[in-house]
Amino acid sequence: MTRSPGRVRTYVKTERVSYGQRVASSFEKLLIGVLLFLASFGLLFWNEMRVDLSQVAETAIAISAIGAPEADINDFVSITSNVTTQETLGDGLFLAPGNYVGLRRRSEMYAWEEDSQTDTTTHADGSETRRTTYTYRESWQEDPENSSNFERSREYHNPPKAISSETFHVNSASLGSYRLNFAGLTFPTPSGVPLNAGNLLPNTQAQPTGRYLFIGEGSLQNPAIGDLRIRYEALSNGTQATVLAALGIENTLKPHRGPRNVSIYRLFTGTREEAIATLVREHTIMTWSLRATGVFLMWMGMMLALEPLNVIVSIVPFLGNLIESATEAVTLLVALGLSGLTILTANILQNPIVLFLALGLGGFVVYRQLKQRRQPSIS
Repeated sequence: MTRSPGRVRTYVKTERVSYGQRVASSFEKLLIGVLLFLASFGLLFWNEMRVDLSQVAETAIAISAIGAPEADINDFVSITSNVTTQETLGDGLFLAPGNYVGLRRRSEMYAWEEDSQTDTTTHADGSETRRTTYTYRESWQEDPENSSNFERSREYHNPPKAISSETFHVNSASLGSYRLNFAGLTFPTPSGVPLNAGNLLPNTQAQPTGRYLFIGEGSLQNPAIGDLRIRYEALSNGTQATVLAALGIENTLKPHRGPRNVSIYRLFTGTREEAIATLVREHTIMTWSLRATGVFLMWMGMMLALEPLNVIVSIVPFLGNLIESATEAVTLLVALGLSGLTILTANILQNPIVLFLALGLGGFVVYRQLKQRRQPSIS
């Protein structure tokens, strides 16, 4: 989502919630909290058990892009060469066919977005005043929000997006002597396409402005709700690339089935080493993002599960605030500890050597403890 210096409007909604309503709602949150708490363990385990594609990529047989195949059919291979095609490629809508292997059309609509923030005040009778501030902003969005879900949907309406984002590719391309099958192939579009009258289809009504096409009632500098801006990214013909794939018959490439039936069929710009480095970076980012998500879900789950306690004691303002603050701190520490233990356990379980050593160490400790208990004390 791209911010724009458009209009910003703010509204405040105030409502009073009785103590009984708060208690009833807190038990609903308790059930949700238990589900989140349990789900966090599943997420953390799944994350640690994910296949590291960079390690799988290391096992690929590096073969030459020219000449007879240096591997057997169905072997997992990596090939580095220039990706080429005899075809031209456009999007059939605005961009004229050009010297591209792959294209990505990114379409953004100028639309309303809603943000909300709620502040609460607890009263002596246990009731609560909730003050919700709704903020509406205009911004460029690739996936505009559904305005029917807005608090003030009648005043702030997003029309349907007329042109969608889409990816295109040629029918046939090759890396040296090897033909790419685009079915299931993941490929990047790293280069922006400058737009001008020379590379647009004739009679195109869209206005080229630098790297964008503009469609709508306003202008790129002063857009109206519902206006569109479109840009293109390309994988150019002749780009150096590395593909990770299974070797097919007659010098074709196809998806490789890796550990746990994970499919690997991907094209990277650059060398084999750069491709593996990209996979390492992606795996690291995903691993730590999901770890953080797991910790957050576990923390929120415990916080929601303890909501009935917070609501019950909130009738005494000082005690309620103290319990709530203590709950936040303690549950965060518990979430960090349990998450760390879960991550450690998952890594031990998927490493046979470490698992064997851990079981051996645990058995030895138990044996020593039992032996010490059986020895008679010397008076």
